[in-house]
Amino acid sequence: AINRKALGFDMYSEVVRRDALLHARRSGSPGLTSKVVLAQDANQVYPDPGLLLYLPVYTDATHSARPSEHDVSGFVFAAFRAKDFFAKPCSCACSAFVINMGSWR
Repeated sequence: AINRKALGFDMYSEVVRRDALLHARRSGSPGLTSKVVLAQDANQVYPDPGLLLYLPVYTDATHSARPSEHDVSGFVFAAFRAKDFFAKPCSCACSAFVINMGSWR
């Protein structure tokens, strides 16, 4: 129910979100934002910092080993509260997962 507050939010309206979307579109790799206030938390007095992960979805990637950014039909994204995301180390097969914390302030 709390996530309904985020429905209709324009992801291109903020530069941090837009940069991550454009990175995902241009590179074909996941785009991770730096610190953001999640749309569903925007009305809180002290919102927890969050981050967003975007993955491009392609119209028809079966004909090309590397689809172009023009083949992107949309994005799948996941929203995380930073405190939950960093609460415990990743214990799954993605142990090589690296996060550059240089832009977190």
